[in-house]
Amino acid sequence: MNPAIVPIVEGQAETESVPVLMRRILEQFGAHDVDIARPFRVKRNKVVREGELERAITQAVRDRPGVAAVIVILDADDDCPAELGGLLLNRSVTATDKPVGVVLAKREFEAWFLGAKESLRGKRGTEP
Repeated sequence: MNPAIVPIVEGQAETESVPVLMRRILEQFGAHDVDIARPFRVKRNKVVREGELERAITQAVRDRPGVAAVIVILDADDDCPAELGGLLLNRSVTATDKPVGVVLAKREFEAWFLGAKESLRGKRGTEP
């Protein structure tokens, strides 16, 4: 079994798209021996509350086999991504001994795909 990264995400769109995005990034780095575990979904308004992110990480690591790392991917919405990201990272590392990363989109995660539309042309059913 390959080591796995478990994403913590907030919505259905991220649940479906984050594994595809992460596999594409890993492929570019030649990391073919890393799996992406089924994302653990938690609502953003809940995950920012004290103890909820920690609970989500603990449960995701426990429930998914072979987890070697955790990545938290959320929308920052109206919050400053740098401030919220630092706060969430500090809380995350208390919940597991696995490496943890926190990535926040300034407004909406889906905007990343709009920004990368040229690289997506002709891939996975998009128009060339």
